[in-house]
Amino acid sequence: ADAANMVSAFADFPMVQIDTLLIQAAIRRSQASKLSFWDGLIVQAALAGMDKDPVGIKVLQGAAAVIKASSVLGFVAAEDRDYDSYRAFFKNTLVNRK
Repeated sequence: ADAANMVSAFADFPMVQIDTLLIQAAIRRSQASKLSFWDGLIVQAALAGMDKDPVGIKVLQGAAAVIKASSVLGFVAAEDRDYDSYRAFFKNTLVNRK
């Protein structure tokens, strides 16, 4: 009965589709954070599903207000190469560090 109740309780959470990008992100998360793959997948799924959860939406709204975004932002799974342009920008940009 306890297991059935726990499964029923999870039905209230938004579902996140597990795809290749999410699995790859979970692998990177688990390696970088020294988590098990499954814990990394849970973290990545939580980030991916924040915009579908009432509490997650409040967190995202607060973050949007802080950065003065015109709309609420969320998270998507990304590959390492998706950040190449950022790396190139910061590698080749002079930053005034006081």
